[in-house]
Amino acid sequence: MSSGVSAAILKAGGESIKTEARQHTDLNLGDVAVTSAENLSAKYIFHAITIDVDENYLIYASEESIQRATLNCLELADSLQVKTIVFPALGTGVAKFPLEKAAEVMIETLSNYLKGKTQIERVTITLYPREGIEPSQLNNFFEPAVSLLASNS
Repeated sequence: MSSGVSAAILKAGGESIKTEARQHTDLNLGDVAVTSAENLSAKYIFHAITIDVDENYLIYASEESIQRATLNCLELADSLQVKTIVFPALGTGVAKFPLEKAAEVMIETLSNYLKGKTQIERVTITLYPREGIEPSQLNNFFEPAVSLLASNS
């Protein structure tokens, strides 16, 4: 939790989130650990694994792991009776997954899941431009979402 979204969560939420997150072991790409939200205005934090270490080398996010992480978060939200959930652009920071591909995978996974039986009432994707990402690229998330909403109404 030293950079990106994780660092922001830690800074705003408190050190105990990190302590609690470290109690989850044997997690792989696409898995999700759940912790309390401590000082944040949420009940839970879902920590999606987008970087893994295997025998001293890093394994980065893939389409499959982003899809699995998104789906795992949604299923956990339902099992915990969560009505709203907020996602960052999974894997697009330190894990270096392409923003455009993350948008495609996440929007498709969210759309397919939300068409089924779920207690989730609201999904928010929150995006922040970072070095190397133009603000206009963030529209890769917004435009497909708006299209999906229009076609489902």
